[in-house]
Amino acid sequence: MFARVREKARQTDCLSNIRQLGVAFGLYKSDWEGAFPPAACVTVGSVGWVRVWGHHRVDVALGAIFPYVKNRDLYFCRSDPLKEINKLSYSMNYCLHVVYESRVTFPASTVLLMEESE
Repeated sequence: MFARVREKARQTDCLSNIRQLGVAFGLYKSDWEGAFPPAACVTVGSVGWVRVWGHHRVDVALGAIFPYVKNRDLYFCRSDPLKEINKLSYSMNYCLHVVYESRVTFPASTVLLMEESE
C-alpha cells in the first residue's frame, strides 16, 4: 500500500513538472511574439528548448526556456526509469519548432511535451 501511495506522489510531482514547464513555454512565447522555441534536435550543438551537445548529451540550463524555470529538476520525472539514459524525461513536439502560436489550428488538442521514449 505504501508503494502505491509513494508512486502516486511521484506521478503528481511529474504532472507538476509538466505544468511548470508549460508555464515557462508560455512566458517564452510572450517574450518572442508568440513563437515556440526551437526543438532540441534541430542540429547537434543548437540551442532549442534544451541544449544538445551530442548523442544523449543534454544541458537543460543552456536551453531557451531555462531562464523561465531556473530549476534542472523540472526536466526529470522521479518515476522515469530511463532519465539517466535519456538525460531528460520529456521531449518537445518537433512540429511546434519555431511555429507561431497563431498558426496552431487546434491548440486544445496539440501536445507540447511528451514523455521520452525508450
